[in-house]
Amino acid sequence: MPTQHQVARVDDYIRFTLLGVKPDIAQEPLRSLQDPETYEVRMTMYYYMNDQYGVHFDYNYTEGDKCTIGYATPNWCMTENMANATYRAFNYPHQVATYYAMYRVAKYHSNLQTIREYGFYLDMAYKTTLKIGRGGPGLMDGTVFREVLIALKLEASLGNDTFAEYAALLEDKMHARATNWAKQPYPYGSEFAFDSTGQEEVVIWLSYFGMYEDANKTVNHILSYMRASATWAYNGGARSLGDLGNNGKWFVTADAGFSPRGLMHYRSGLNMIPLIEWYRTFPDEFLLLEIAMGAMAGQMSNINRRGETSMMFHALPYVLDHDPHSGDYGLGFFGHSLESAAYFVNHPTFGPVCYLCDTAPFPVPTNSTLVTIFPRDSYRARVFVEPLAYYFVAQSGTIANVVVDFKAKSIAVQFDDAAAGYEGGSVREKLFTHFHVQVSKESFLRPGRNLRLVSPREHQVLAPGLYKFLARGANHVATFAYD
Repeated sequence: MPTQHQVARVDDYIRFTLLGVKPDIAQEPLRSLQDPETYEVRMTMYYYMNDQYGVHFDYNYTEGDKCTIGYATPNWCMTENMANATYRAFNYPHQVATYYAMYRVAKYHSNLQTIREYGFYLDMAYKTTLKIGRGGPGLMDGTVFREVLIALKLEASLGNDTFAEYAALLEDKMHARATNWAKQPYPYGSEFAFDSTGQEEVVIWLSYFGMYEDANKTVNHILSYMRASATWAYNGGARSLGDLGNNGKWFVTADAGFSPRGLMHYRSGLNMIPLIEWYRTFPDEFLLLEIAMGAMAGQMSNINRRGETSMMFHALPYVLDHDPHSGDYGLGFFGHSLESAAYFVNHPTFGPVCYLCDTAPFPVPTNSTLVTIFPRDSYRARVFVEPLAYYFVAQSGTIANVVVDFKAKSIAVQFDDAAAGYEGGSVREKLFTHFHVQVSKESFLRPGRNLRLVSPREHQVLAPGLYKFLARGANHVATFAYD
C-alpha cells in the first residue's frame, strides 16, 4: 500500500527533476530530465567530461579513470553532449512507469494527496510512450506501455473522448510493432549481444493482439536461459553474462578469460513477466509457473535486511554473494511489482498447491470443494485461482483471504481492513473512500463463466470486471458468483 510520504517523494521527483528543476538550487543551463515541450527523455542528468561541446559545471570526478577499463565496458560514462541525447528508447519506460504509478495512486487512493489529478499523470504517460517510435526491439519494462493502453481504454469507456483518441493512436502504434516482430524469425534483439531484454515486450504485445503462435516462439526462447532447478539461485535465475561494467562493483572474472556468472539479475524479473502471463493464459503449462515463481521470489532475495538492493548474485563458487552495487535492480523489481501474486493451483502431480500463499485446510484434500487462500507474497493484492482461471486484483487495498466454494460456485474476497486504514472497525487513516477490485478470466481452458459481484449489493461496475464499492465500517468482503 502506498503511503503519503512515498507519494510525495515521487511527486517531487516529477516536478523537480523529471519535468522541472529545483528553483532554489538549480543553476544555468536549466534542464529537466524530460523536455516538457517535446516529451523526449535525456540520457541522464549526470555528466563530467570536458569535450569539444564544453561542460558547464567543473568538478573533480574521482572515478573518471575507471571509464577506460576494457573489461568494464559499456560503462555509460557521459559527456554533456551524450547526457543530452534523447534517442535511446530504453530510457522511456522508466519515466512512463513513474507517471503510470502516480495515475493509479491518484485514481484509486482518493485520500492520498497528489500535486496533480490522475488525468495529468495518464496524459504524460501516454505522451512519453508515443516518443519510442514504431521500430526497434522490445524494451525493458515495456509492459508498462500495455498498462497505459489499458488505462486509456478504461477512461475512454467512462466517457473521456480525449483518452479514447489516445487509446486508438497508441494501439495502432503497438500493433505496428507487434506485426513487425511477427515477421521476424528472431524478434528479440537488444542493444548488446549478451542481453536478453527484448523478449518481454515481444511476448506481451504479440499475445495482446492474439498472435499466440508467433509469441510462443519467443516464450520457448526464454526457456533456453530461464530454467527450472532445485537450486534457488538458478530456478528462474536467467544467468547474466554482462552488465557488470555499467552496473556492478566486483569484476570477479577480470582478465581471467571467462565470463561472470550472475543470477537473479534484472533479466530474471523482466523475463518472468511473459512466462507468468503465458501460464495464466495456458494454465496446463505448469513448468512456466514454477520457473516464474523462482524469478518472482528471487528478485526479493537481492534486498538485504537494511533494504539495500543488489544488481545480482555472484554464483561463481569463490564468491557466492550479492554484488554491493544496485545497478539496474529496479528493472527486475518492476516485473516483481507488476506480477507478484498468490497462485492456488491444482497440480497434476502434487494436487492442490499454493504458491506464495497458505491455505486452510492444509494440506487441501484432492476432492475438497472449499478452500481459503491466504496471500503471502510481497504485495498481497492479487490472487490467481487456477482451477477456474480467475485473476483477482485489488486496485485499492490488500487481500486478507479468498474463500473459494467450488460446490456453491462462489468466491468471497476478504479485504484487509487494517491496510485500508481501519483498525478494530474505527477509522485510523483512510487511504481511500472506495475499494476497487478487478477480476479477469485469464483462460477459457478452465470452467467458470459469467462471474458477477453479488455482495455488497451497493456497488458500481466501472468497466467489465472492475467493481467499486464504499469502504465503510469493517469486515469488507466482495462475494462473487459464477456459472
